[in-house]
Amino acid sequence: MKDASEVGANTVADSSEGIVSLPASGSPGFVPALLSRCRLTVAIEKTSYTAVYPVNKHLKITDFNPGDFISARIEGNKLVIKSLDGKEMKSKILSHEAIEATTQEKPAASPAK
Repeated sequence: MKDASEVGANTVADSSEGIVSLPASGSPGFVPALLSRCRLTVAIEKTSYTAVYPVNKHLKITDFNPGDFISARIEGNKLVIKSLDGKEMKSKILSHEAIEATTQEKPAASPAK
């Protein structure tokens, strides 16, 4: 799990009574905002899948460490994980790739005759 937070800009406008008021300049104001997110990569059946999830009360960047076993499944183009508090979270799969077998998993070559 890695930090995937980014700083963006959100439009600020007063929409009370359904009317949007703009600053004196005539355009909406922009206020920087921090979008706290984490990038999670999991291995399922010899394929690694990567997705980005929001950091919130259900998921923290420090919840999982490399090599931890977590409950995860693929649902269409979404990666569904279960957070430590039992909440299921879905996110679009950003990338996936086959995991190559390690030397321990490869069958031993027969000796040449």
